[in-house]
Order: sequence, then C-alpha cells, then structure tokens
Amino acid sequence: MPRETIRILGIDTSLRSTGVGIVEVRGSDLRAVAFGRILNKPKVPHSLCLENIFDSISDLIEEHRPDCAAIEGAFFAKNANTAMVLGQARGVAIAACAKKGLEISEHSPRKVKSAVVGTGTAQKEQVARPG
Repeated sequence: MPRETIRILGIDTSLRSTGVGIVEVRGSDLRAVAFGRILNKPKVPHSLCLENIFDSISDLIEEHRPDCAAIEGAFFAKNANTAMVLGQARGVAIAACAKKGLEISEHSPRKVKSAVVGTGTAQKEQVARPG
C-alpha cells in the first residue's frame, strides 16, 4: 500500500524577512521542495510590506499546492511595537493561507527548535543547519 505524501508550508513571520519553506512528507521521509525568504527593504512602508508578504505566500501556495500550513505561534516580546508589527505580519500570512483553503497549525518557537535541533533553546544558526 503506497504511503500518502503530504506537502507542508512552513512560515516564520517577520515584517522585513519572513522565512518560508515547503516540505514533502511521505512516512518518515522528508524532502525540501522550496525554501527562502520574503524580503522587504527597511524604507518600504509597513502596508506595502504586509501586501508583499500576503502576495508572496499566495503565489507560493499557487505554485507548490501545499496541503496545510504551519506557522510560528505568538511569542512574548518585551517591546510592544515589535509584538504589534509581528502580529500584523502573522495576520497577513494566516489570511493568505486561509484564503487558499489551507488548514493552519501554530507551533511555539521552542517546540519547533526542539523538533529540528533537539533543544528548544537553539540559536537561529543551529536551526538553519541542524545536525
């Protein structure tokens, strides 16, 4: 009996550099299909950055047809402005997925790091290059 293949869109939101990736899962086999960043220059107004995130995620979904999406969950920020901007970026990412009919799951940064690297306190560099 053939195993079902599932495509997952992963999103790590940020206003200026949103990380995205598509992985294909078949049983215990994983394959990276696509990955990259949605970049917005520092001088670009927030509204245009949010539009770019929405449009880029929508295009990624159209091109790669993932079955579901996983997004980094909310975190506690010391700076209220930072938390608000991140919330806006997360909102448009979630809206882009919802508009395309994807089921969305949210995962805490600590759980993602633990699953990828083995420790929830890993640095970004460790997550980018596990093992």
